[in-house]
Amino acid sequence: MLLVLLAVAHAAIPPLYPQPEPADIATAFEAYAKGQGKSGPATEIRCAPLADGIVLCFRYVHDGRLTYVTQSEAVAWHADEQALVAAATVNAVAMDDARFERTPVADTPGAVYWVSRKGDGLDGAAFLDPRRLERVAGGPVVVAMPAAGTLLFWRPDGGELDRVVAIGVRRMADASDHPISDRVYRWDGTVWRVWGQAVPKDASGSGSGSGTR
Repeated sequence: MLLVLLAVAHAAIPPLYPQPEPADIATAFEAYAKGQGKSGPATEIRCAPLADGIVLCFRYVHDGRLTYVTQSEAVAWHADEQALVAAATVNAVAMDDARFERTPVADTPGAVYWVSRKGDGLDGAAFLDPRRLERVAGGPVVVAMPAAGTLLFWRPDGGELDRVVAIGVRRMADASDHPISDRVYRWDGTVWRVWGQAVPKDASGSGSGSGTR
């Protein structure tokens, strides 16, 4: 009977779109929601831990647009954190590998990275399916999401590729009106961990930037 009840409750959850956000998103979202005239649970965004500096939030289609899941929806759906992550993972594993664009690095022969920037609400979903990225790239990868709607990953080489792409990640985050993180992450088989971060010259004293592990 318990299994039947759980199945009914989870069936009420609509398709969810996973959206990585900065770890401090709750404060910004609350202020935004209150500015829209909302109050109580409708101002509390629902997110789950993802990695140092970022959390995994959720969106769903409401009135024809992607809307963030708040405590109001979670209560209405009888959905705890585990159920929300599970629902978002369904969309993640259903993605087509063709969305990942293989991109050569300028002036670095043989160096490539892959990027997802479809703007369909699923660009951050790869965080929920790290083995897919390894399959696409042909080996272990590092991943970054500098801004909403842009996810990059590549096979680290310990040299120029890492430096160039990490600097690009930092610059994209700095230039975005919806930055996520300038950090680069690695899946250790269990959790996402910070792998590196481009450091400005005045902070590192070693050039225009570097990917540090």
